[in-house]
Parts: sequence; C-alpha cells; structure tokens
Amino acid sequence: MRNIKGLTVSFFNRSYSHTVSVLLVTGATLCLTMISGCATPISTGTSHTTILAPDEDDRVGGSFIESSDIRTVAQQVCSEVLTLPQVDKSSKTLNIATDRIKNSTRYMVDTDVLLRRMRLDLNKYSQGRLRFFANDSGQNTRTRILRERSQTDVEKTLDDAASYIASSKVIQSAEKPVRIAVKPTVNTNLFNMNADSFASLLRTKIKEKAEAKVLFAQAGSNTAVDYTLTGEFFVQSTKTEGVANTMEDLKWAQNNPDKYYDINDNTQNNTVYGNQVNLDASGRRIKIGPNIIYKAIDPALWNSPNATQWFNIMLVDKDGMAVLEKGIKLEEQIKSGQEKADYILTGEIGSLSKGGEGRRSDYVLITLNLIDPVSNEILWEYGYEVKRVTTRSVLYQ
Repeated sequence: MRNIKGLTVSFFNRSYSHTVSVLLVTGATLCLTMISGCATPISTGTSHTTILAPDEDDRVGGSFIESSDIRTVAQQVCSEVLTLPQVDKSSKTLNIATDRIKNSTRYMVDTDVLLRRMRLDLNKYSQGRLRFFANDSGQNTRTRILRERSQTDVEKTLDDAASYIASSKVIQSAEKPVRIAVKPTVNTNLFNMNADSFASLLRTKIKEKAEAKVLFAQAGSNTAVDYTLTGEFFVQSTKTEGVANTMEDLKWAQNNPDKYYDINDNTQNNTVYGNQVNLDASGRRIKIGPNIIYKAIDPALWNSPNATQWFNIMLVDKDGMAVLEKGIKLEEQIKSGQEKADYILTGEIGSLSKGGEGRRSDYVLITLNLIDPVSNEILWEYGYEVKRVTTRSVLYQ
C-alpha cells in the first residue's frame, strides 16, 4: 500500500506540474496576442518635418510676405545704405537709432523680424562703421548696472566733499578746533532719498580727515557752535521733478487753511472739491493739498524721477551765510544714448487687399527711411513691393 500510495502521490504531482505549465504557456501566448493586436504599429519611416532653405517656398499658401521677401529686403537695404555718401564717405562710426516699423496691413505681423534681419546684415557688412542702439533687450539689467555704479560712486564723492571741507582755510587756519552742528537738510524734494544719512556719512568722513581740527555737536544739543553743516537735494533739470512730498504737502495745507476751503456740507466723506481732498478720519476733517491729489491720479509720481540727482553740502556761519559749498552727484540720469544718433532707420508695411470667389489677393509695399534727427530730412528712402494671389488662407503671426 505504501508503494502504491507513493506512486499515486508521485503521479498526482507530475500531473499537477504539467497542467500548470500548460496553463502558463497558454496565458502568456494569449497576452502577447492581445498586446500585439491593440498596440499602434511603430512607424519606421522618415520624419514628417521637411527642412527648407529660408528662401524656399513652403507651399502652405497665403498671400502676404514670405521669409524670402524679408531676406531680399534686408540684403538690398544693406547694399544701398552702405553705398550712401553719408555712410561710405564718413570718417567716423555712425550711430543709428531704430524705430518700430509700422504695420498698416490687415495681418498681425511681428515687424521686428524685418528690423532685426536688416540690422544683422548692416552690422555684418559695415565692419564697425555702423552702431545701433538697444531698445528693449537688456534694458532692465542695464538700468540696474548703472544705478549700482552710481551708488558705488557716491562714496568717492563723499570722500571728495569731506576732503574739500577738511582741507579748507576755514578749518585749517582756525586757531582752535572748529565747532560744527549738523542741521537737518532742507528741500528733500526727491522721493525715497534720505538726506540725513548723507549728512551723517559726510560728518564722519570730515572728522576722520580733519581729526582734532573739528568738533561736532551732539544732535539736538544747544551747544554754541561756529558753523552749521547742512544741505539740500536738487535735480539737474529745467522741468518739474514730478515727485510730490507728502509731509510737506500736509504741513502746507494745514498752515494755509484759507487756500483750501471746504463747503458747508460735512456729510460727504472722501470727496474732492476742486484742488482739495477732504478725508474723514475719526470725525476730523483733514485738508490735503494738491501733491497728494496728483499722486492719487498718477502713480508714477511715487517714484523718483529719472534725472541727475545732486546733494548740496553747505557749511553755514552764525549769520546764515554759506562759507563753503560742495555739490555731490548721487545718481546720474539713465539715458537711452540715442541723443548721439546720427540717423534714424524706420519704415512701414502697407497693403492693398481684396478677395472674391474663394480667391484672396494682397499687394504689399514695404518702405524704409533713413532720417536726419536734427533737420528731419529723409536722406534715403527704399521701397519693396510684391503681389500674391491664393486660394488657401493662412494665419500670419
């Protein structure tokens, strides 16, 4: 019985193993069949993208200008501009300012493509005879660099001003230490500028250079002094700075109530009466002058003007007369540089379009001008025209 039982057990083990193997093979085959039936066949052909030369027809359609037109215009403009007497016979490098090319067509087109393509050829073939100004690219970084350089230069100008005062006859010829008080600066008409900080820095540098020749009084003390160190901000501009000083405006409005009058109706809050704004703050009527009104209308007035900013240092005697005076340039006006431009390159793209019976036609005229910025004369004018008809409309971007 044991042998038979053993044989029986062995038989059943072999049968079970064989059955499992058959099932596994069958299942794997079925899975592979299903996968191969559902999967997308892999394309082994060539790419669907065709590489064309910039001047080659893409056969997409459309009736507007093509890349070949852009390249043709750029090449012809380069050839004509470089042979102009004003350019060819010039003994100096000419600075060219560019203005955006006006798009007067029915299409939305990036006209800067044409301008950049012309500039590429002119820069390449002029061999340094022409220089262009950057209008958009890199301007934020340029502004940051110039302002950081101005801040770096401030320390040097403070040193120069301190040396000027410390080495003056007023200080050096005095028989005893000169006693100086520091007075808060006036005319702080430049927003976000701390005049008192500059005065404090200057006082420290004067003491370092003059040593025992000067003594500074503590701020707020009534000690008798020989001179007062003070100063003021000012802008090197003939135009209004465009910056409203809030505190000065509030003070002036409160000290001149007759200049800003209110109507008898006190029920209105936060209303504007002519040049005056009346704010209701906890039941009190606060008169506010025109500066704050302007700042509310134009947010740009909150920023410092883009102008050359100076800080004027004065050493004043007991009679209020300035015995020494020194100007410190704090920040240089950031200019585009185009004031040095010899010529202006600009132009326009215009078109005459029509359509009917499924056909569309566009006549396109590209004109370019070289202008003298002083006389406003057109020194050179270029024209390029093309006409195309299509039965397949496309979108230009």
